[in-house]
Amino acid sequence: MLFNARLAALTALFVAPWIIGVGPAEAANGVTICHRTHSETNPYRRITVSVSAINGSSNNDHTHHTGPVFDPNFDYPPNQKIWGDIIPDQASGGAGAGLNWSVEGIAIYNGGNCGALTAQEFLNAEVDAGIPIEDILADLDEQVAEEDAQLLQEIGSFSNPTGSSGSFTTSTTAASSTTTTEATTTTEATTTTEATTTTEATTTTEATTTTEATTTTEATTTTTEPLAGTTTTTTGAPALGRVEGVIWVDVDRDGVMDPGEAPLAGVPVDLAPVVGPAAKRSGDAPIAVATAAANGITSGRVITAADGTYAFESVVPGPYDVFARLSTAGIQPWWDSDGSGDWNVIVTVPYGTAKADLAAVGASSLTGQVYFAATQQGVSAAQVRCTWSGLDGILGNGDDGVFTIAASADGSFQLANAPYGNYSCAGVDPASGRPSPAITAQVDTPAPSPIRLPIALGATTTTPVTLLPRTGSSSMGMFQLAWSMTIAGLGLQWYVRSRRRVAMVPSEQ
Repeated sequence: MLFNARLAALTALFVAPWIIGVGPAEAANGVTICHRTHSETNPYRRITVSVSAINGSSNNDHTHHTGPVFDPNFDYPPNQKIWGDIIPDQASGGAGAGLNWSVEGIAIYNGGNCGALTAQEFLNAEVDAGIPIEDILADLDEQVAEEDAQLLQEIGSFSNPTGSSGSFTTSTTAASSTTTTEATTTTEATTTTEATTTTEATTTTEATTTTEATTTTEATTTTTEPLAGTTTTTTGAPALGRVEGVIWVDVDRDGVMDPGEAPLAGVPVDLAPVVGPAAKRSGDAPIAVATAAANGITSGRVITAADGTYAFESVVPGPYDVFARLSTAGIQPWWDSDGSGDWNVIVTVPYGTAKADLAAVGASSLTGQVYFAATQQGVSAAQVRCTWSGLDGILGNGDDGVFTIAASADGSFQLANAPYGNYSCAGVDPASGRPSPAITAQVDTPAPSPIRLPIALGATTTTPVTLLPRTGSSSMGMFQLAWSMTIAGLGLQWYVRSRRRVAMVPSEQ
């Protein structure tokens, strides 16, 4: 009966929130605080608690709900919606120095981001934020909010309503159910014993014992299905999550993988459970094999692919540290998705996907110009493609990365924050499509490495010209005939004139 009463009260939590809805009531000795959620829409729940819940006397009181104040202007990643409680200091009716009792915290405390939520409204907000139901109910237990006192009294606790460990089941009860059991027992057994003894006096003894016993058991169980309009949910194997991300060379240092920035292939990435509040592993000790737990993993190592991506599959939900390291000269970590830049990212794995991205920068730069070889003039807006040898320093294998750069009006270009290694670069004239030959360069010092990419004048890609068909005689032959006839005419004219002059000279007597 006690179990049924507690289960019914828990059912009411899901299907009838008006039954448990309790407005924010100030108790005589209570303190009103803002308890953090994981929802940007309802970032805090306004609740009233006893002084003992905020003075640090318990290992699980609200002073341990640390973290920065919620920032309404920040776009939180799905797996980083983590901020701290807001507790008034002693002078304001709280205890000690309070928690997050700053200008920003007081503004939220007195504003609209710290609203009164019933237990049902709090649960809905957390479910929408992707928090596992077990964690939400445990959080409600830990809040010890006076608004929830009646409900807690009815079901004993949120996190363990049945009184047994690890057997949480949420369901609505069908309006009717019928169980019919039919059993029939029949026993039949037969034993026959015959013994004969013969002596001189011929004595015959015959004894027969018959026992029949037959046992047949037949049982039939019939259970009616729930009526239409009801739903039943029973917990089975725990749902598993996923951790994924990408690692790349962030040449413009903006924390975004832009087109033209090379991925980092071949980087080991480790996953490990968080030890202690907000603890981070140093990343010195590699974890070589995955650890299985509850049909999933809680630790492991993967290697980034050619496009810089990685993923841990079937991860048991919970807090984890994702970390990686670089041992190659001329390139170093500088950014990660929690903003620290140490390549250690704390993620909370939900029943879904958590992300942890990492970015590196190089220690050098590559500069140069794309130009026309015949005129030495720069090629305006030339496109430059530089293939980098990757972490192994060898061009032409699977970990190579590609950077693309747009040259300026005079054909000059610069690849900033370039890692050490070997490069093969080529430029393309955007007007004609003519490429330069690939020029290799070795970058192994912080000083800029110059490289010039000549484009030769030659055949261009143009629209084919269709020529008219040739008709008649060759024009060159006609020209030669006309020239010959002109020379012959001039010669004939000279000869005629010469003869006339001779005829006009008087002869000597």
